[in-house]
Amino acid sequence: MTDPVAIVCACLEEGFRWAQGHGTASEGQDPPEWARRLSAMLARALSARGESALAGLLAMGVRDFSQTIDRVALAVTGEAWLGGGVPAVERVLAEMLTSAEREILVTAYTMTPGSGRIWDELERAVVTGVRCRFVLNQLRDQPAETQALLGRLMREHAGNVEVYDFRSDQNTEGLHAKAVVVDRRVALIGSANLSFRGMVGAHEMAAILRGPSAALVAGSIDRLVLSSLVRKGERR
Repeated sequence: MTDPVAIVCACLEEGFRWAQGHGTASEGQDPPEWARRLSAMLARALSARGESALAGLLAMGVRDFSQTIDRVALAVTGEAWLGGGVPAVERVLAEMLTSAEREILVTAYTMTPGSGRIWDELERAVVTGVRCRFVLNQLRDQPAETQALLGRLMREHAGNVEVYDFRSDQNTEGLHAKAVVVDRRVALIGSANLSFRGMVGAHEMAAILRGPSAALVAGSIDRLVLSSLVRKGERR
């Protein structure tokens, strides 16, 4: 690896993982290898390029490193939890859907048209060409309005909307995960169903992941779709 920015990024990433496992270094303890590499590279860069160029190198390295770690935030539903700087699940989810450029993935135990804001944002995304994939538990048991709405979206936007049915003959198996992933870069995972109660009425909590873990969530949904328990819904 010869790119100085890549070296800074790699050393910072290695150092971050080291710090998680070891905590702070004890006084007098030999510095780890990643710190030695970074120190030597920075000394050479300072000598050859000067302080201003070194500052720019560090800024770019930190910028690239920031893309390798997760940023985690919290969102809630329910009057008793609101406040204190914690946003509402419905608002965060609507903002995520508005930002979608390529893809939206959804897994849900139940969905209802009760949260009009979320459905409006989903339909707006589909109309603008964003691919939407829904995996629902027991599709035929979902509310008739939900089935009709998804069916219409599949008819009107063939190729952009896919609906999958998680169905098992075992009563002990079911899809209870509630997750939304946008462009494989941000994911919301929590207790709230995509319903009026989940978005407005009940007391729910969700974590918002921005970073590499969002892609891991998307990959898990990809594998779920390939499972023998999941069947593609028919266009009606």
